[in-house]
Amino acid sequence: MADSVFFGLVHNAVLLLALALIYDVMISRDAIRAGWPGRLGSGVLIGLLGVVLMLNPWHCLPGIFFDSRSVLLGISGLFFGVVPTLVAMVVTAAWRFIQGGAAGTGTAVIFASGLIGLAWGRFRRRPLWDLSPRELYFFGLAVHAVMLLLLLTLPGEVVWQVLGRVALPVLAINPLLTMLLGLLMVNRLKRQQIDSELLRRAEEIRRLNISLEERVRERTTELEA
Repeated sequence: MADSVFFGLVHNAVLLLALALIYDVMISRDAIRAGWPGRLGSGVLIGLLGVVLMLNPWHCLPGIFFDSRSVLLGISGLFFGVVPTLVAMVVTAAWRFIQGGAAGTGTAVIFASGLIGLAWGRFRRRPLWDLSPRELYFFGLAVHAVMLLLLLTLPGEVVWQVLGRVALPVLAINPLLTMLLGLLMVNRLKRQQIDSELLRRAEEIRRLNISLEERVRERTTELEA
């Protein structure tokens, strides 16, 4: 049984990483800053990624299943801000209710994961591109410790059975997955920082060349006079 838990979570993790790479190619962080349409669109896309993850869960008990939506929503809150994350939470929560079963607990995990990501990004004092692997790991650990605590809201006759099956796999795999996905986002932000710096320096060189050309023309005019 433990092997099946690990296999299910690892399969979901591979799917999440593949979808994250596609998302990284299709959407830039600038799109999220491009007003309400860009933010809403980003939130819908993240929500749809969550739905795809929820269509490929590991079933623990009837009506109780696990996937990596907590990783996705935690990372969304950390990197993409309030509007995209709230939209993504609404989309995934709606789908979780459609799926039935322990929808209340599943929805609580969705909102807790997104809100922890938002709070973590809001209250850290350094820029996101400065996130270290260690901090990302502890962020993932915090998200999934809260997730396991929320499992206590399950009916009393199954809660300990569920915790016994999933606690170790969740804490072993999902914080590492959070760290890896977070590092993809951090690397993207670092590339953007480098690109912005190169563009800034290129603009400075262009302006300097224009200034030098103007001075040369002025000096030439003075000599001709």
